[in-house]
Amino acid sequence: MISIWFIGLYLVTFQVTCEGAPGPKIIIQNDVEKRGICTENQMDKSSGCPQWQGEGFCSQDSEYYQFMMGNCYASCGHCQLPPTEAPKVDPDACLQAHNEKRALHGAPALVWDNKLAQDAKNWADHLASIGRLVHAKNIAEGENLYSGSSGFVKSCSDAVKSWYNEIKFYDFDNPGFSFATGHFTAVVWKSTTKLGAALTKIVSDNGVTHTYVVARYSPAGNVIGRFAANVKPKSS
Repeated sequence: MISIWFIGLYLVTFQVTCEGAPGPKIIIQNDVEKRGICTENQMDKSSGCPQWQGEGFCSQDSEYYQFMMGNCYASCGHCQLPPTEAPKVDPDACLQAHNEKRALHGAPALVWDNKLAQDAKNWADHLASIGRLVHAKNIAEGENLYSGSSGFVKSCSDAVKSWYNEIKFYDFDNPGFSFATGHFTAVVWKSTTKLGAALTKIVSDNGVTHTYVVARYSPAGNVIGRFAANVKPKSS
């Protein structure tokens, strides 16, 4: 039998009767959460286990170590952690986020391209390794970059929303490239037909999740001299 075991914030008040166990004590267990996959035999055998773990009795130097291994295996954190799959871009959601914005400007829907997605993944991994956004050089693909920091993983849809918000800075009466609007124009570029995207996350020591999103486009947009034909105002 497999059980998922959680410990949250709670007040522990109990009487100990197990032979060889530490003495009773009233404490507040502060913001402890352990999450593991424990077999039935590995589950805690005493309600006092979380407290004793907090007192350091799981340490091999503790006189209670053997007792803890036999009775508080789960609280001591020895159950196997469940595997966590690396976050991925949802192709359907990413396409939908792009195509909804493109439709507003009369641009045809994009289709997903696996090679572009792999190229995007390689670059997202690189950005996560250096901890900043830098555009790739000497590539034939168009590229949009995004990073976000929060308590959870950002998505391609979050990135598209941020990129599209640059529309407020774009002058349709004077079409052309600007660093303030280049993400927006890449999203709605009419002659672009294919999209691939990926993300990579890293978690800092303070628990903040940093997400790097890379989108690659083909044919590339933001071509000088072709903005008027490819970046149309919103359809009325």
